[in-house]
Amino acid sequence: MMGSGKTTVGKLLAEKLDQPFIDLDDLIEENENRSIPEIFQQEGEIYFRKAERKAIFQVCDMRPGVVALGGGALQNQPITDYIKINGLLVFLKAPLSVLLERLSQDSGRPLLQQTDDTTIRNKIENLLARRNPLYSRSHITVNTETKSPEQISELITHKLSTYEN
Repeated sequence: MMGSGKTTVGKLLAEKLDQPFIDLDDLIEENENRSIPEIFQQEGEIYFRKAERKAIFQVCDMRPGVVALGGGALQNQPITDYIKINGLLVFLKAPLSVLLERLSQDSGRPLLQQTDDTTIRNKIENLLARRNPLYSRSHITVNTETKSPEQISELITHKLSTYEN
């Protein structure tokens, strides 16, 4: 989910694993030569999801590495399956209160283009309700509520070392 710490934790994890780090949103912006908000504003979400899908296939083909997916990347089951076949999917599970704290001050999120706290809360709750069942299909789930990014990356490293297919 957006605001869960994917980029922060992903960079730390990549460093621990001595692997490259790729933020999917950065790759999309590079491929499209414009920002995510610009893509949403100029082309809409459907176009963005197509660009996201292309970038997912691109990073899966580049292996190995740590990739921070966008919060909506798993909305398409064939894409989720492709990701799971080509890597291990980790869900950073952050509670609503943490997401609200992080996202209420972030004006760069196209799906949260509201200044009203109640509206933002409702949108995040709705996104969580739709997306949590998709996220729960991940290979590994880490509850991030009381952990620092360093602790989370350590926990993921440990879980990866003991993970069996």
